[in-house]
This record gives sequence, C-alpha cells and structure tokens, in this order.
Amino acid sequence: MLAANLPTRDRILADLATAITTLDGPVIVAGDFNATPYTPAFRDFVHAAGVATFRRLPATFPNRLGDAGLPIDHVMVRDAELAALQALPSIGSDHRALAATILLPPG
Repeated sequence: MLAANLPTRDRILADLATAITTLDGPVIVAGDFNATPYTPAFRDFVHAAGVATFRRLPATFPNRLGDAGLPIDHVMVRDAELAALQALPSIGSDHRALAATILLPPG
C-alpha cells in the first residue's frame, strides 16, 4: 500500500468500526485490510468495533513468501467464536486466501 493511501485506509477503518457498533447480533468482518495486527489504526479498529480475531494470524501476503509473509488479510467476529483460521494455497492472487471456522451462538 502506498504511504499516501494510509490516511484513507485509517479513515475507512474508523468508519467501519462505527458502523459495526450499530449492528445487533453476531458480526463477521473479513477482508484485505492492508494492515498487520501491529498497525495502530488496525488495533484501534479492533478495539472500537469490539471484534476479536484468531490468536495466531496466518501470513497472507505476498503468497510467494508463504508462512514468512505478512498477516494483512483478516477474519474477525463479534458475539461469535472464531474457532479456526488458516491460510490456503494461492490460486492466482498475490494473497493467500483464509479459511475460517466460525461458531455462532444458538438462537
């Protein structure tokens, strides 16, 4: 991601956190956030949105580095359990896809 785009990414994360707080029930948020879990704007997003992610984040970018890459694609939940998360082999993208097992509360 270009440094010039970082303020836009950070604003999108803040706006998304605000939108998530208005939702009722379980929430699943997934995608390419172009941010590692150590990025301040990402940490702020996770806290503000009240979402949780998996304890071990698999590397997803660039796919050619496999497990040595960066975890910038994420799956997060609120009012649900993220029971498993793994990176899958690439099928043409420069990112590795994620497969998540999410347990929703009975209801």
